[in-house]
Amino acid sequence: MARDPTESFETIADVGDDVEGQSGILRSPRYYFQEGDLAIKVENALFQIHSFHLQRSTTYFDEALTTHRKLGANEPQGSCERALLHLHDVRAKDFESLLWFFYESGYTWRDSSDSEAIISWEGVLLLADKYTMDQVAKVACHALDRTNTLNDVRKVSMCIKYGLPSTWAAQAVGRISCRDDPLTKAEVRQLGVEMTCVLARVREEYFRREFNPPPCLRPLCTVELCRWDNTSAVCYRGAHICKWSGDRGSSPHICPCPQTSGKRTPPTTSQATGWLDSARVCGSDSDAGRADLKLESQSKSWDGLNGDIYLEVEGRSFRLHSYHLKRASPIFSDMFSLPASSPISQEGATENEPIVLDVKAQEFEHLLWFFYDSPYEWSVIADKDATPKWESVLKLADEFDMTDISAVALNALDRAGILSDIRKIALCVKFGMGSSWAWDAVRQTCLRDEALTIEEACEIGPAMTASLALARETLLKVRLVSNKCFCPLTI
Repeated sequence: MARDPTESFETIADVGDDVEGQSGILRSPRYYFQEGDLAIKVENALFQIHSFHLQRSTTYFDEALTTHRKLGANEPQGSCERALLHLHDVRAKDFESLLWFFYESGYTWRDSSDSEAIISWEGVLLLADKYTMDQVAKVACHALDRTNTLNDVRKVSMCIKYGLPSTWAAQAVGRISCRDDPLTKAEVRQLGVEMTCVLARVREEYFRREFNPPPCLRPLCTVELCRWDNTSAVCYRGAHICKWSGDRGSSPHICPCPQTSGKRTPPTTSQATGWLDSARVCGSDSDAGRADLKLESQSKSWDGLNGDIYLEVEGRSFRLHSYHLKRASPIFSDMFSLPASSPISQEGATENEPIVLDVKAQEFEHLLWFFYDSPYEWSVIADKDATPKWESVLKLADEFDMTDISAVALNALDRAGILSDIRKIALCVKFGMGSSWAWDAVRQTCLRDEALTIEEACEIGPAMTASLALARETLLKVRLVSNKCFCPLTI
């Protein structure tokens, strides 16, 4: 039974006036934000974060956060250590991984098997499961799968437990159903009763077919020395017995049936997904308690965020957390670092004195989508419906010098397959993505029959235009020299 989070609060009377001064308790160097509104103690580490992330990802802490607001309602900003949320039975290292997901993972989507990334995602999944952060758990499953560290049994158990699409684990189910080794006790505990029963039935059917396969429709004798070419045979338990051999006392010709013997044929994707779906239906009642804590999608109303900064865009007021702007852009970081006495530093402190941005409101909403929602929405298949959002994100990231966000947006657009070769080359040059990112586009442009147009040259710039023109001329000369012995004229 999970510990009631409302019992995990400690007031200043419990922990003493100087929390950090206590023996061994230190503030996290990465996740202690002065503008944060929730202080959390995990082991001997002290964190101060934005409570929005816990509200966004789960309902588990709702009662605890209500208690926190009551305890710290009259405290000034930055003094929320007076009401600490103490998380029991959690390692500080794992909690840092969860905070890394909230604050940093959106900037770091890569197909990587880096050991540090694996450890971080394992910590994310551990706490996502503990605190019923189902959408976070799904993203962690996808990320771990991309590191190629999941065995088949674990992948199937993840698929069922966290409600991932059945196609995600279909190949793993197929391999388990065909393998020689039986399921171990540990694997049965991991898979659960329902999936174990389904796999046991499927494996039994495979073995029955292997030892007593149905006869094929047109059995033939394929023995090379048989004097009856392509003669008919009898198909029996995976073997073809020649009808005409052995009639004069010799041994009958026996050859394996190509359709019913040999390596087991893995199931189709449709069969494997059907088995997974049947296990889900059988186990749906056992998940009823977990479903009570699931969080449906929160309202995407950016005006309602409990942030510390106010902005105005096309007459609309937005309240958000300044951390995101400071993390992403040196322009905003410098602005928010000005002394408190500076008139500019007072901008955005209240709704009556917001920071006014000369951008489109919809594009700014898409930037907020990147900050607050995009980490939760990653999937194996690229969502082409998100393309307009990524276009807006790229535009504003370029305008406000958000280098890391530009790279993420470019990779997202490339993953969706919507970048033409010329545009990809132009973006690579503009944002310094490295030659390997656009190498295929460069190659295709050099090999195509059509010459560069004026519009394309303007888009990729003079330096790249010159490089591509030289490459195309060189390739053309090589082709002409190699074909010089052939006369293209007819007489």
